[in-house]
Amino acid sequence: MNSAHEILLSELIQAKSYIDRLFHAITDLSSAFHRAEIRTSASNMTEELEQIIKSKFVATNYKESTLIHREHIKTAKANFKNLCLFVEVFLKMSPNKANILNDMAEIINCIYKHGKELHELTAKFANIDVQLPRTSLIREVKTETSFIQKQVTEVKNFGRFSLLEGGRQDIEEEEEEFEEDPTPVLFQLDVEKVKAVINDSKSSLLGLENKREEKYEESLSLGHKAAYQKDHELALEHFIKAKSFKDTAEVNTLVAWIYTILEETEKAKSLCLKAISLDPDFGPPYNDLGSILLNEGSIEEALKWFELAKKAIKYQNKEFPYINSGRAYMMIHNYEKAMNEFEQAIEYSPDNEELIETVEKIKLSFEKDKSTTRSQFFTDHPEN
Repeated sequence: MNSAHEILLSELIQAKSYIDRLFHAITDLSSAFHRAEIRTSASNMTEELEQIIKSKFVATNYKESTLIHREHIKTAKANFKNLCLFVEVFLKMSPNKANILNDMAEIINCIYKHGKELHELTAKFANIDVQLPRTSLIREVKTETSFIQKQVTEVKNFGRFSLLEGGRQDIEEEEEEFEEDPTPVLFQLDVEKVKAVINDSKSSLLGLENKREEKYEESLSLGHKAAYQKDHELALEHFIKAKSFKDTAEVNTLVAWIYTILEETEKAKSLCLKAISLDPDFGPPYNDLGSILLNEGSIEEALKWFELAKKAIKYQNKEFPYINSGRAYMMIHNYEKAMNEFEQAIEYSPDNEELIETVEKIKLSFEKDKSTTRSQFFTDHPEN
């Protein structure tokens, strides 16, 4: 396989991994697969993908056969896997077809186009943070303004910790400095960049980098699967392996998460701080560090980290730091602030029925406590 085929295969695998993560969230981690919108989106993707593949790679006398798409989400998963496998095999075996780059770009961009819609529906109905693909030879297509903001970089100290803060300005300036659009961005393969890399004499180095990327993605996927099955030792092994391929904020946060579960909190804190230093705009490590401190009883310090998590640009599940701030305020009996935090969390995750039910229970308990307190006051002070 020449460098062009190797690069295109790597980009196809990355696009496929993105959709696989979405399908995993939909079918294995939630009940979102029951939603008609999800089934329709998945079926639309595989139907269009099949038509492109047939038009590009299948001889005329074989084009009459068609897959069944609109039966079940698991059918869509199977169809997507088989279609991608067909393209992978074709790409590995094909000669130096002159227009292979344009044909493959059409297939990869079809996957990303439908992936954007599927990601929106996953976020809406599954409430799960699905990792976006990494930009190397793909680019973000700006469909709407997602953020308008000022960048801040300064060192702040909180107790024993220091961090390099990035992202939005202080909360007082928040409304003036950014507008947020939670819609997942549209990714497309940058054909011109691929051409430039193919023509670069150093393209073999990129091939090695892409292989590391593939190993990284594979190890992350295995780590998530092990964590879901509660095999935390195996999950740690896979996440550490992923870290050996690419030392990112994401993987440091995942290793920290497992260390927290295994009650190795000092290691977890250290990795959260490293994740923040690698990418100050990545929200989860701020929240995770705050959670560790909250569980240790450092409530005021934890609240500072939750505030930083709220300000982070790269955070799909923005309800988490609000939920944790609410927990913190409950612990110091500031129920009014706690309710404000919980209400804000619901605004970010309006379809989270478990969260809504929990908040309603807290409200009832809070109102009951206030009523009991008033009754006791008038009993003790009848002159009032």
